[in-house]
Amino acid sequence: DNMQRVTAVLLEAGARTLETKLTARQIAERLGVSRKTIFGWVELDRVLGVPIVSTKKQGGGFFLPDVETEEGREAVKSCCRSLAKSAEMMQKTANLLLETLTEEGVE
Repeated sequence: DNMQRVTAVLLEAGARTLETKLTARQIAERLGVSRKTIFGWVELDRVLGVPIVSTKKQGGGFFLPDVETEEGREAVKSCCRSLAKSAEMMQKTANLLLETLTEEGVE
C-alpha cells in the first residue's frame, strides 16, 4: 500500500527523533513521488492511526516517535486519542445516514 511506504521509509532510515527526522523532499526522492504526494500519504497514515510526528523545527520533517521515551509515548497517546475521536465521529455519521435512509424507505 502506498501510504505504508512513508512509514517504511521512516523506519528504515531510523527517523525516530527530531535530530534524525526526514524532510518531505527526502522521503519523496526515496519513493520517486512528489512532496505533495508525501503530505497526502502522511495525512492518510495519521487518519489510520500511524503516529507520524511532523515538525517545523530545524528545517521541518517527519519522524516516528520512539516509544522508549516519554516524548514518544505522549505522541502515540495523542495519536490514539485523535483516532478514537475520528472513529466515534465516523460511527455517529454512519448511524445518522442509516437512520435517514431507513426513514426514506431505502434499504
